[in-house]
This record gives sequence, structure tokens and C-alpha cells, in this order.
Amino acid sequence: HNLRYEKLCTLTDNSGYSAYDVVEKNSLNEITEFTFKYPLDDNGKHLYLSNENLVRFNNEYYRIKTNNIIHDEDGKKYCDITARHLSETLQYTMVTMAEQTPKTVEELMKVALCYEDDKPTLGWSIGNITVSTTMKRGLEAVEESAFSILTTIAEKYKGILHFNSMTRTVDLLEISSVLAPKFDLRVSKDLKNVDVTYDTSDMITKLYCFGATDKDGNELNIMSVNPTGK
Repeated sequence: HNLRYEKLCTLTDNSGYSAYDVVEKNSLNEITEFTFKYPLDDNGKHLYLSNENLVRFNNEYYRIKTNNIIHDEDGKKYCDITARHLSETLQYTMVTMAEQTPKTVEELMKVALCYEDDKPTLGWSIGNITVSTTMKRGLEAVEESAFSILTTIAEKYKGILHFNSMTRTVDLLEISSVLAPKFDLRVSKDLKNVDVTYDTSDMITKLYCFGATDKDGNELNIMSVNPTGK
């Protein structure tokens, strides 16, 4: 699609030229990334894969950010496309927010999305909220992107953000209401290889408390841990 959401072509058809190696990468409270490859075909569809055009996949819009034209050693010619979810626009929108006294989650989200007279001004509005709507939390004064402020709100309410690019709405859902993706791996005779990677390079395993004392001079310490002992 172009920037007016007008459809330009279909990238999956029976012509023998079709998108492949399609990957939709979802990360918790981050912008979803979408990658795929498309052959340099004779019908010229690859010419539509220009930066800032939109790709619709699973009823969500992604904006093309990089387009690498590759001629590999086997003689294949294709475009290697990386696109990011349309909610990325909220990462580029800076919001100057005054300190917020404790408010409900809906009130805080309206601040992040710059509601005026109860109407959104950034093109995105509040969608479905399943976290507590009565619990109140405050926010410090900041000058950050709307997306960053929404992420902070999600952390305070222990929720997960979900952006709907078709309706331009932002959901804040309870973690328990979002099922983890499942897959089934079966080893068969035609399987070429399996590569499973477990990466804990960003995992925090120890917490040290230091630098503070109470009125009696006792140093700050950890009194207890959660039931798992971890």
C-alpha cells in the first residue's frame, strides 16, 4: 500500500513470485518488526517495495524501513525487506508531560496520547483495557516519546501494550490474558537441521543493595526473597 493506504499489489499469488522467509518479530512492549524476502520479478512488483510504503500482514500495517537488493552467489536476485509496525510513529512523537498525581490507567493513557477535550490528537486512541481500571498510579515529569510514556504506564500496571494499526487504537492488556505462542517441532527424515539458541546475556542474576542507612545506622539490606528463592 502507499501512504494513503491505497493497495498497490499483492505479494502472494500464483505467479511463481511470492514473498518468502516471512518473520513477524514481537517483543514485550516494543515495536513489532516484520521481515521478508521478495524476488526481483518480471512483473515489476518489487518496484513497489520502496521505503516508507506500507505492507499489510495479518491485518496490521508495517512501514518499510530498509530494502536491500541482493544478488547472491547462486544467481538469485531478491529484495531483503525490513519493516516496522505503524505504531513506530509514536516513537517519534515527543510529549512534554508535567508530573502526574495518582490517576487511573485510562487517565494516564490519555495524557500519553495527548487527549484534548477528551479527543486524541496524535491519531491514536485508547482501545481495550483489561488491567485494573480503579488502581491509581503517578508519573514523574518527563519529555519523552509517547511510546516511551505508554511503556512506563504498562510497567506500572503490569500490562502488555498492543497496537492496532487498522483502527489506530492502543490496548493495555493483563499479562495473563495474552497467551504465549506455542509451536510443535517434529523431527522427520526430511529435516535438514535444527538450531535452538537460549540467550541469557541480558538476564540479571544478582541484586546488591548499598549506600543507605536507617536512623539507627543500620545498612540497607535484603530482608526476604520470593518463595522460589530466586
